[in-house]
Amino acid sequence: MIRASVFLAACLAASTAIGTRPAMAAESPFEPGLMRLAEVLGSLHFLRNLCGEKGDQWR
Repeated sequence: MIRASVFLAACLAASTAIGTRPAMAAESPFEPGLMRLAEVLGSLHFLRNLCGEKGDQWR
């Protein structure tokens, strides 16, 4: 549970840091897709810990 709390705190810190940075002149076209993928994988990792999964194999 502590690991999940640390992960959540890191996500919150990262989201506030990203929200305050100035906009870049030209962003790459694939960046929004990569950001969405990172959000989904992070959510799966968090929910997996909540469900009590102890193994390190992704299904």
